[in-house]
Amino acid sequence: PDLIQTICLLNATPIWGSNLPGWSGDLPPPFIPRKVGRFLFGNIRNLDTIGKYLSAAYFHRDAFDDTLMKQIRACTEGKGGHAAFASILWSPPAKFSTVR
Repeated sequence: PDLIQTICLLNATPIWGSNLPGWSGDLPPPFIPRKVGRFLFGNIRNLDTIGKYLSAAYFHRDAFDDTLMKQIRACTEGKGGHAAFASILWSPPAKFSTVR
C-alpha cells in the first residue's frame, strides 16, 4: 500500500464502444447520455458498490477496509467525472489497421 498513491477503478467494458447514434463521444455529452452517465457513475462510486467490487476481488474481507473504500471514492470526486464516464461508455470503438 505504501507504493501506491492513487487508484481508480473504472470498467465500462460491458457497453463500452456502443457507438451511440448521433454522438461521437466528444464532451460535453448530449442530455440523455449525460443523465445516464451521471446515474451509472453515481452508482459505481457508491461506497456499497465499491465494497461489493472489492469483496469480489479479495477472498478475505480483511484485505481492505473502509479507509481504502473512501480513498477509491475520493478519486471520483473531481469535477466532470460523470461526463467523462458517459463519453467512455458511448464512444465509438477504436479502429485499428491490420499490420501485414
